[in-house]
Amino acid sequence: MVVAGSRGVTLGYVIIGVFVFDYPRWVSNWPSAMILIMHAVRSLPSTLSDPVPIDPTLSKNRRSGGSLR
Repeated sequence: MVVAGSRGVTLGYVIIGVFVFDYPRWVSNWPSAMILIMHAVRSLPSTLSDPVPIDPTLSKNRRSGGSLR
């Protein structure tokens, strides 16, 4: 999805470049858009879920932690 989104943004910039003849601004804004996309992708949660930090099913956690509810 990220690659498809990046291609979509690039295609949008190409279409804008065809109709709007302000090339320096659009060419310089394209890398900025790509950087923002990569930062947004990096901030997404990973698909692997981390285990619960304190597992309430372990008896040692219930004894030392008191009531976890």
